[in-house]
Amino acid sequence: PGLPIPRSKDKTKLKEKVNAANLETNFEELTKEIENEIQKEIDKEKFEERKTELKDEINKSKLDDQAKQDLIAKVDALQEPDKLNDIREEFNKAVELQNAKEAAKTEIDNLQNLSEEEKATAKKAVADATDKAGVDKAVEDAKAQDTKNKEEAAAKKALEDAKAKAKEEIDKLTDLTPEQKADAEKAIDEAKNTDEVNNAVKAAGTQDKANKDKKAVEAAKAEAEKAAKEAEEKAKAAEDAKKAAEAAQAEADAKAKEAEDAKAAEEKAQKEFEEAKAKEEEANKALEENPNDDTLKKEAEEAKNAADQAKKDAEEKDKKAKDLEDALTPTAEEKNTAKDIIGNLSNLSPAEKAEYKSKVDQATTKGEVEAVVESARAKDAENKNNAQPGNQDEPGHQPEPYEPEP
Repeated sequence: PGLPIPRSKDKTKLKEKVNAANLETNFEELTKEIENEIQKEIDKEKFEERKTELKDEINKSKLDDQAKQDLIAKVDALQEPDKLNDIREEFNKAVELQNAKEAAKTEIDNLQNLSEEEKATAKKAVADATDKAGVDKAVEDAKAQDTKNKEEAAAKKALEDAKAKAKEEIDKLTDLTPEQKADAEKAIDEAKNTDEVNNAVKAAGTQDKANKDKKAVEAAKAEAEKAAKEAEEKAKAAEDAKKAAEAAQAEADAKAKEAEDAKAAEEKAQKEFEEAKAKEEEANKALEENPNDDTLKKEAEEAKNAADQAKKDAEEKDKKAKDLEDALTPTAEEKNTAKDIIGNLSNLSPAEKAEYKSKVDQATTKGEVEAVVESARAKDAENKNNAQPGNQDEPGHQPEPYEPEP
């Protein structure tokens, strides 16, 4: 008694059971049955509340009216509470897709190289997409078209610029007739790519040269005699120059051969000195073991004299080889190597480096190049020493500004 009676379709049946209750009735089972029916009523009320909440969310969303109507119809028709989450998941996915579509349309609007028609087509593809992958593909396709348009616009501008520049080049050609200039400009206007533009300019240049050559030939005919004489003089001058070059080359080859022979002689003398020195050491060693042996003393003295003479010969031949090598004309590669060495001296100022490199360019012998490099190294060391603490000038004296290259 006192238990609430549910409002379900089983209300009458439960009332009958309650009214028929007697001492033999199992009130525990009856109570449980009533409580279960009450819980069903409560669950149904909560289910309806959840459905109402979901429909409110659907109505407040940014989904289009048809999508809202379809989802609400599914909620209204739902009888099983455990299926409500499926509809909510479907709703969440629809909202997510809708948000993705809005973001995609904004991104498409920001693509600066699409036409309004292309943007409209891309947006339609976004609107027709049924999932996120479809939306992403529509955006990627729009971006690809945007890039293509940009590249085509750049190519078009490049072609227009090339045509404008080409016409300027045509205007500079002074030996074309007005008709030939007009034909060249027409070819440029009709060109579909920069290669065709360049070909038109090249053809005009060829024609300009042909016209110029023709004028030159006509002028040359009037001065045929003079031209022939000048040609003869030029030929003779060329022959003389060739002979002078051949003589200079022969002289250079001779000097090189002389330097090479001197170097070989120096190496031979050096080897003979080393052999004489070894003999001297061998004789001295023998004398140390027998210091009173007069024969060994004489042999040691003779070995020393021979070694001294060999050393003198080697030094003389080394000096001669060095002098001949220094007198050779430096190659461009040797001058470049010398300038690289100077450029790497970190304590020389840019002006000092430029000065030494200029001296290298002016040098006519290998010895002069080597002397310039040694002078630069000495100046580099001097600058470095002057920059050390304790090596500053006296107070009141301002040294010349110095700034080494980085």
